[in-house]
Amino acid sequence: MRPTSYMKAVPFVLCIASCASAQWNVARFDSTKAWTYATFGLDPAFVGTAGVSGVIPGRFKLQVGAEFGTVVAAFDMHDWRARATARTTVVHWGAFRIATEDAFIARGTSNSIYTALNLGASTTLTAGAYRRRWFLAAETGFDKAIATRLTNSNWYREYYYADAKNGWYLTPGGTLHAGVAGGVTAGIAELTVRAGTLRTERWNTLVPPMYGSVGLGIGWK
Repeated sequence: MRPTSYMKAVPFVLCIASCASAQWNVARFDSTKAWTYATFGLDPAFVGTAGVSGVIPGRFKLQVGAEFGTVVAAFDMHDWRARATARTTVVHWGAFRIATEDAFIARGTSNSIYTALNLGASTTLTAGAYRRRWFLAAETGFDKAIATRLTNSNWYREYYYADAKNGWYLTPGGTLHAGVAGGVTAGIAELTVRAGTLRTERWNTLVPPMYGSVGLGIGWK
């Protein structure tokens, strides 16, 4: 495979990072057992996501969930992302909490040149004030593309490179993010917002160099 073919997979991996997912109020894990939610955000493409999550009882009140997202321009199912998540509080002192979210991610894209499937993982650390009806926190995290399966199209082989090879490529890229997250609760509804900056793992800027999202969740006891 020509190097240019491989490099086309890297923008795909970086373009649908996991920053636009919602950050829910961990102070509600004691009283709310399950959530259904939807988010919309710039990540850096415009991505819409729907998901469900539930709290596993125990000392650390672990919330696990699953969600599916896609680029919302013309509801383009050729670019999609699925995540399995786990969130919990690791430090709790009064209203101050440090929370973590870890996720396993599968991402896919398809175009006239290639079809790509990426498997990755992300981790986010959030620290701030968490109350039952609101929260405000700073966050930072890392999203790593672990392995990408690249399949070249017949069109690409016919017109550009007949000997292009399909295959798996390890650690093609990653993104770092830092920003703020906040939310308010009214009854069973929770509205959250997130915003911040994005960089590649080599500290290069992305276009656009920021992320932002709005999420609406419904909590069930």
